[in-house]
Amino acid sequence: MARSCKSDGLSPGWAIHARPFLAGPCGLLLCAAMSWAQGVPVRGTVEDAAGDPLGGAKLSLSGEVGEKREAESERDGRFAFPDVAPGRYVIHVQARPHLPIEMPLEVTTQPPRPLRIHMRLGIDEEVSVDDVTPDQERTGSANNADALSLHPDFIQGLPTAQGAKGLADLVSSFVSPAAQGTEGASILVDGADDSAFNIPSDAIRRIKVNRDPYSPTYRRPGRGRIEIQTQDGSRRRFKGGATFTWRTSAFDATNALSGARQEANRRSLLLNFGGPLLRKPGAHGSGSFFLAGEYLSGVEDKIVAAQTLSGPLNAAVPGRERLTSALARVDLRSGLHRGYLRYNYATESSTNRHVGGLRLPEQGYDTRDGPGHTVQAAATLISSRYINDVRVTLAVRERREGRPARGPALDVNGAFLGGEPQVHRVGDRTRLELGNVGTLVLGSHTLRFGGGLRRDALRETDASGFGGAFEFASLADFSRESPYVYRVSRGTPRLRLVSWEAEAFAQDEIKLGNPLRLMIGARYDRSSEIRDGDNVAPRLALAYSPESKTVFRAGFGLFYDRLPSWISERRILEDGLRVHDVVITHPSYPDPFVSGEASLVPPSVFRTAPDLQTPYTVQASAGWERQLGRWTAVTVEYAFLRGFHLFRARDVNAPLPGIGLRPHPSLRNVLEIGSSGRMRSHAVTFTYRGHVGPHFKATAQYTLAHTRNDVPGAGAESGTGYLELPADNYHPEREYGRADFDRRHRVSVAGLLELPFRVQIGALLKFKSGAPYDITTGRDDNGDTYANDRPPGVPRNAGDGPAFRQVDLRVTKEIPTMSPFSGEKHRRGKLELVLDAFNVLNQVNYEPYVGVMTSPFFGRAVVAKDPRTFQFGIRYGF
Repeated sequence: MARSCKSDGLSPGWAIHARPFLAGPCGLLLCAAMSWAQGVPVRGTVEDAAGDPLGGAKLSLSGEVGEKREAESERDGRFAFPDVAPGRYVIHVQARPHLPIEMPLEVTTQPPRPLRIHMRLGIDEEVSVDDVTPDQERTGSANNADALSLHPDFIQGLPTAQGAKGLADLVSSFVSPAAQGTEGASILVDGADDSAFNIPSDAIRRIKVNRDPYSPTYRRPGRGRIEIQTQDGSRRRFKGGATFTWRTSAFDATNALSGARQEANRRSLLLNFGGPLLRKPGAHGSGSFFLAGEYLSGVEDKIVAAQTLSGPLNAAVPGRERLTSALARVDLRSGLHRGYLRYNYATESSTNRHVGGLRLPEQGYDTRDGPGHTVQAAATLISSRYINDVRVTLAVRERREGRPARGPALDVNGAFLGGEPQVHRVGDRTRLELGNVGTLVLGSHTLRFGGGLRRDALRETDASGFGGAFEFASLADFSRESPYVYRVSRGTPRLRLVSWEAEAFAQDEIKLGNPLRLMIGARYDRSSEIRDGDNVAPRLALAYSPESKTVFRAGFGLFYDRLPSWISERRILEDGLRVHDVVITHPSYPDPFVSGEASLVPPSVFRTAPDLQTPYTVQASAGWERQLGRWTAVTVEYAFLRGFHLFRARDVNAPLPGIGLRPHPSLRNVLEIGSSGRMRSHAVTFTYRGHVGPHFKATAQYTLAHTRNDVPGAGAESGTGYLELPADNYHPEREYGRADFDRRHRVSVAGLLELPFRVQIGALLKFKSGAPYDITTGRDDNGDTYANDRPPGVPRNAGDGPAFRQVDLRVTKEIPTMSPFSGEKHRRGKLELVLDAFNVLNQVNYEPYVGVMTSPFFGRAVVAKDPRTFQFGIRYGF
């Protein structure tokens, strides 16, 4: 220090006298500089394709200023880079015959958590470390940058309602309605169909949407498919946690329609625990286990906004909901081979189902979905060039819905729906699913092929509609006791149905040089419910990368749908022999049989068209991806979808125009499901995924779309239990117009912000422009017994409904705690306090407006979504 003082031209005496004053500050600065220079350690483990420790892996750590450090993993897979200064780095990992990995790493003044680097063999699948896709695999068909991938840390930071259904609402914001099938989005849990989504949310390891959008492995396109991977236990240590959440209406805002606060009280408890199996001291276990459970119970008011002869009716009806689910999973590994056995249990019940809006309190009924049991066994066999995955799934589920009707329902079009609920179903379903997928690497070719078989067995008693229903065109007709139609079902409503499905697929992904990659494949589906056998679906995907940060993608594919199960059930049940419907026009009231006319009314039946075909959608897209940084990517994609042979219903025995006579006098209504519908959709999607600065990460998506079809209700049943028929049964092509789900603008943003003092803010922003609604006269103008006729010159879905806007927030405060396994090194637990605010801006969001011109609510809404609500939680994990 004396030498440095002399160099500045100061006298030695000054230096001697100044030394006592400079010693303290200089010492502190020197210690801080030494601490900064020494940095923090970066540690982790390298695993092979089977998850076992991998020794001898070559690692290099490259910094932004050009420095490079190297390391090699030990026999137990561990590695370390000591004294790493704060900054941004890239880790390169190589271990033949595994694929090389390149991942970004940001180091702060705090030691990062140990890295877990999972290598894969020369099979060109998604290779990731902490959810980062390697640069050299960016052109892979499964590595499209606009795919949504949610892992537990990200999910736990976002505001979601209690239960797995809260996650379903979150993910549905990123799913395209036009890409879904007739039964909604395709949900796959560990590769098997599972539309129930009733697994504990703590048991979810990853949720993916739009991954590998043109893969022949799947029936639906990427934006119409949700893939869920369940958690497996750690083979090195025990992990677990518990979460308790509570929602009360004491802090909620008032409902927009009732002007009062909806009473609500909901509680949920989640538990999870997992760890190694068959572990020897000082080594990793050859297996692992994972357990998770969830219990939810709550009561929440449902708001009725209707009009009766006594005037407007606003009522709050309490509805109780209870959900119990559990999951147990055991994983075993031997060398490169592995397998698992998973069991899932779920049961759900609710009271006063379907009450609210125009549905009066007496329309409420109870449901019980479950108990349901799912067992899945899977095995993966791995060699240097070939991977084989085999899966067997068995699911058994019971369902009870409603009760025997003790009288008729009263349906006053656009005013109220009262009387006895006409829902009574009891049954069980057993599903057996087998699947096998093989992946073979031959030089620049990666072949993927396989198939599956599915068997569904249903036993059910469906006495819905056996109490009858009077339908009135208006409240004035109801006051005059003048219904325009009466419907009732009669017969023996028991059925047994066994259906089969088979599938096969093959694809070849070819590396045509470094910048170009081509995936070509095909899929074949066959069902016992539809007899056509030419359902071959070609798929094609192309990716071109002119330089390391840009990828151009294009794709084309056919996607076949399946026949919804309810169509098969009604086709068997309502054939005129087991069950037939009696439809009486202009009946006497309240006794429709007083005149004896019922014995003279011909029966109504339900059937499928003799030439029924499997619907399919053609999708073509082109997109651009740009890597803005190692943490950030933006994409722009244009997609065109066109649907052919879509399912739709019509009455093929409707009265002939002009003469009013039916083609088949021995029958009344003949509701037939045909496959003559069509759809056309255009969409441009902008996606942002990555970091904004060092403390904020987000996924954002904006879609500009326009969809038109001629399928009212997309072929599904309406809320009253009746089919949505065309206004003119002899000209269904005139239904072509805006699709029921057509919203021009959709915005979805999910983000996490890290703040000091271990505070995190999660946000969800959702915006959807208005969906259309249909405008009808409210009367049966053409005599087909359905009041769905439109005014002259008014097309289908001519009304514009309300937009949807909502911002949700979650604030999480982390408190470090001790772990129950204090004997293990580097173990620490954490306690988190959570506050959720849903619809924090208290935006009023209405359901689509009433389009019935005879309704007192014409052009207005009768259902409003939740106002601002709060939820509290506490979570502990180790």
